[in-house]
Amino acid sequence: MRGEAAPWDRRRFLGGGLALTGGLLLQGCGGESRGTGAGPERLRVAYQSALAHRGILLAATGYAQRALGVPVTFTLQASGPAISQMFAQGQLDVAYMGPVPALIAIDKGVPIRMVAANHWYGYSVVGRKGEVKTVAELGGDRIAAARQFQGKTIGAFAKGSSQDIICRWFFAQAGMREGRDYTIRNYQGPDAINLMRAGALDGFVEYFENVAIAVREGYDAVIRGEDLWPGIDNFVVVRQELLERYPAFVDAYLRVDADVARFATAYPKDYARLAAPVLKVTEADAVTRITFDTRFCPSPDDASLAAVFELVPAMKAAGYLTGEPTQERAMDLSHVRRVVGPARPCDGKAAPDASLYHRVTGR
Repeated sequence: MRGEAAPWDRRRFLGGGLALTGGLLLQGCGGESRGTGAGPERLRVAYQSALAHRGILLAATGYAQRALGVPVTFTLQASGPAISQMFAQGQLDVAYMGPVPALIAIDKGVPIRMVAANHWYGYSVVGRKGEVKTVAELGGDRIAAARQFQGKTIGAFAKGSSQDIICRWFFAQAGMREGRDYTIRNYQGPDAINLMRAGALDGFVEYFENVAIAVREGYDAVIRGEDLWPGIDNFVVVRQELLERYPAFVDAYLRVDADVARFATAYPKDYARLAAPVLKVTEADAVTRITFDTRFCPSPDDASLAAVFELVPAMKAAGYLTGEPTQERAMDLSHVRRVVGPARPCDGKAAPDASLYHRVTGR
């Protein structure tokens, strides 16, 4: 095994200890050929506590082992920064994570690349129904929707998260400065709704799965999806060494991932049913979360990629970046373009396909 693709200093990396909060080792059982002579002896995949992170369905079904013919270890992590630390310590090969922690890690020299999209337009601003109007109720005026939160406290997941930066970026588009015109309160875990109930927040920026639960409980998605930020909210991220040593294996993994993306879009309720036990959530909650937004398209378009890099100035202003990562430095989309094809609009629709269902589920 040769050395890392780029030097990095672990002491410079975001603080916090590494905790393996959950893991499942699924032994490889052969099956479909990966189509190349060379490949790694094993594959280590991480995901967060989000059903939309497709590694969860791979953990539930064993599809990756059947297709790739190697043992695969799946690890649940609490956040993108925690996944970045695992990459930095050489403990991961593939992960599902947001663009902000990925860019922070790349800026600090962690040898990873974003290679495919996982989900599009996944963040929204949630508010109390009746206290604020939605973008639709304001005739499509997203800036007017933002200015309803003047002088308010907005919740966002931990500092350095995609929620945190998208919150800062979006309100800046409305001429609002954090600390002057509104306040961000960062939190850990699924605390936003509890903080709203306690009156500690006036709104929050969250991932679509948590937005789905909030809407079910009577809150409003005030600024939703692409109205908030028209970018890729989650990526497939790969260790640079895997890309360099085993490019055909990366292609094979992305074919598996693309199958799961299509499965999630065509069969969201089956996806929810299979994935729910992995995260230990009820099937009803899983269905609510996944069916809220099924825009799973692996090949990103230019507009959604440009939106990712529009966040860089906000990241620098918040002190999360020292350099200015570019698409060329941070991404390698050649594999997904080859496997899936060029980007096209992601409408969250896919037709049922019996062979796909059998391939993914093994049933």
